[in-house]
Amino acid sequence: MNTIEYEIDKVFLNAYYKDLVNEVGEIFELFLQETPLDVHEIKQHFLIGNYKEVAALMHKIAPCFYNVGLPTLTSKIRAIEVSVNEGKIDFAKLEMQHFEEELNNFMPSIVKEHNRLVNIEHVA
Repeated sequence: MNTIEYEIDKVFLNAYYKDLVNEVGEIFELFLQETPLDVHEIKQHFLIGNYKEVAALMHKIAPCFYNVGLPTLTSKIRAIEVSVNEGKIDFAKLEMQHFEEELNNFMPSIVKEHNRLVNIEHVA
């Protein structure tokens, strides 16, 4: 049985941030603090049918995934946003569930990288 490893794209991160290692730790910190709250808020707006706010929040958080080495999740959240804007709400809800599951699978990797960056900052 093959298991999928959910790891952030460190090659992407190194190319994206280059020599800005000290600043990256803060970005990961903000991601860990804010993204779960934003995802929860999106789900609440789905429940009450406020799809304009769903799309706006998705647009807001999409770059956050890019910033922590998850460009594929940025693409997925943007695709869900497009589905909402096109009125494909049932499809968007289903894709949001898949997105949230995938994000949850990546969270340990994000926490691990955050901890590594914090240790680098304390050594520097």
